[in-house]
Amino acid sequence: MNVPCGRSRASRLGRAARRRASGASSFAVPIVRQATVDDIEALLRLRAVMFDAMEVDYKPAHWESACRQILLDGLSSGDLVAAVAESDDGRVVASGIGAIRRWLPSPRNPSGLRGYIGSVATDTDWRRQGVGRQVIESLIEMLQGRGVAEIDLHATEDSESLYRAIGFVDRGGADLRLGGSADFPFSSDV
Repeated sequence: MNVPCGRSRASRLGRAARRRASGASSFAVPIVRQATVDDIEALLRLRAVMFDAMEVDYKPAHWESACRQILLDGLSSGDLVAAVAESDDGRVVASGIGAIRRWLPSPRNPSGLRGYIGSVATDTDWRRQGVGRQVIESLIEMLQGRGVAEIDLHATEDSESLYRAIGFVDRGGADLRLGGSADFPFSSDV
């Protein structure tokens, strides 16, 4: 997948420097980096932010402990990659997670490696500033760097235009699932 990168990092930094010079000290361009196991609590916090934004009724005890363990195992083994955006005060303000799955090779995907991007969330104060896009582009680079040829995701109505602008397209066909909760807002992994 060829993914356009939008504005250059230099132009984003130039804009941030101009805003700081004009007295807008509350604005700083977050640094996007690969997450480590040390970021698990921030990843969990932002996953809850995502559920809140989707108006999902949940109890943390139902999922946080299992999610914490899966993140620890997946980030340690390399089955998961994650990106975080860190503000200049060290706070993680956005994140996303990519899963690497091995499936049967095909003519379109000879390696059989597939990626799935999910759990993308940005703190409210940082939305509509390009931070989520930077996280997604970082995840795409990480997944492609690991040999992943196909990357899937589920887009909410609010995020669909962003994903399409990055280069994701509708696969067509039916996205079906057996099991899980029927009252969850959509059928794909989050």
